[in-house]
Amino acid sequence: MEVTRTLEPSSIRSDSDHVFQLCLETIADGNAILVFCPTKAWCERLAETIAKEIYDLGKEKELKLDDVHGLGRLRDGLRANLDGDKLSEVLNHLARSPAGLDKVLTKTVSFGVAFHHAGLTFDERGIIESAFRRGAIKVLTATSTLSSGVNLPARRVIVRTPIFYGKVLDTLTYNQMIGRAGRKGLDDEGESILICKQSEYQRALKLVKAQLKPVSSCLASDSGKIGRAHV
Repeated sequence: MEVTRTLEPSSIRSDSDHVFQLCLETIADGNAILVFCPTKAWCERLAETIAKEIYDLGKEKELKLDDVHGLGRLRDGLRANLDGDKLSEVLNHLARSPAGLDKVLTKTVSFGVAFHHAGLTFDERGIIESAFRRGAIKVLTATSTLSSGVNLPARRVIVRTPIFYGKVLDTLTYNQMIGRAGRKGLDDEGESILICKQSEYQRALKLVKAQLKPVSSCLASDSGKIGRAHV
């Protein structure tokens, strides 16, 4: 594998793994990003953290003259690509849902950030999915359940860690996650990023390089004839 980019140390506090920086870049370019996390609690914490950092960056009136990280450009990109009217509409829809407005989503949606997991009601998930498709929500943190059955494409996908539920992700689930980036017919490019600790690097590398197992039909019998199923 070849190094395609080296990120400079982030000037943003609590962003040692560059997740927020990568999210900012994506929003500033007018695109959306999916971040897969192992647990529901992790999804919610990360959504809150990203929303708070967006708020803090937006309220800064002056940035350092040596803005080597380009935070000024990113801030301007946020202001240009986050639509306050659309986000207010999303909040109103959530507030009118049977479950009412979730306390975490109350803090995050105004900044174009939301989470998606099985703890939300069907109505809440539908509102958030629709908002993400329409481009109102720009950052969506989610558990692995979003990777199958829900068609939510994004320009960039981040898999927050290769370890889910105490073990390395299986190849199929990982490919379903990263397959959300740059969906054919919906976008002309996409990018996936797997974040890992140094101690996880070899396992992460093996996961990235792993090939899916060949698909074979369970309808075919050993004789080569097609089996029939009667209901």
